[in-house]
This record gives sequence, C-alpha cells and structure tokens, in this order.
Amino acid sequence: MIRRGRAAPKDSATTRCANCPFAPDGPGANLRRTLRPGRMREIQRAVLMGAPFWCHKTTDDEAWDEDGDRYLGNGRERECGGAAEFRRTGRMPRASRSAKRDEAR
Repeated sequence: MIRRGRAAPKDSATTRCANCPFAPDGPGANLRRTLRPGRMREIQRAVLMGAPFWCHKTTDDEAWDEDGDRYLGNGRERECGGAAEFRRTGRMPRASRSAKRDEAR
C-alpha cells in the first residue's frame, strides 16, 4: 500500500523548476516523455513511499559508484520541488488547456 501525503525530506527545494519531470507542461513534460516506459511511475511510487528524488540542479554527474549503478552523492543535494509537491498532494499537476492544445499540434 502506498501512503500519500508524507512529509518531504528536510532539504527540499521549495518550487519546481521549468524542466522538472513533475512539471505539467513545457520542458519538464518533454523530458518526462523521453523516459523509458514505466520509469515515471517508478519514480512516483518511490517518492510516495518516502524516497528522495534529487533535483537535477543539485546533483553531480561524477558522484556515482564505479559501476554507475548507485548515486553516492555530493552532500549538496536537495529534493526536487516537484517531487515534494507530488508527495504532499499524491497527484501530478495538470497542464493548462492552452499547453495541452499546443502539445497536440
């Protein structure tokens, strides 16, 4: 069972950036579409279960183990503002009608 509405980790960004994968439209929505099938759902489940999802602006591409399987961190990570919002509400934000219309073109 997935519990919703859990508190975000202590060091969370307060807002979501424009290219956040949790954004309802714009660059973030485009990024979300490039993920392998099912990956966003995996991220959502993990976030709802309390796992942090680090903001890409605070991570370090060099901070991975030798195999590239596990992120070791740099000590400056902050949780993604979009992930924190998703954890609070339990749902993805909706795109505006004009954004949906523009995407359909």
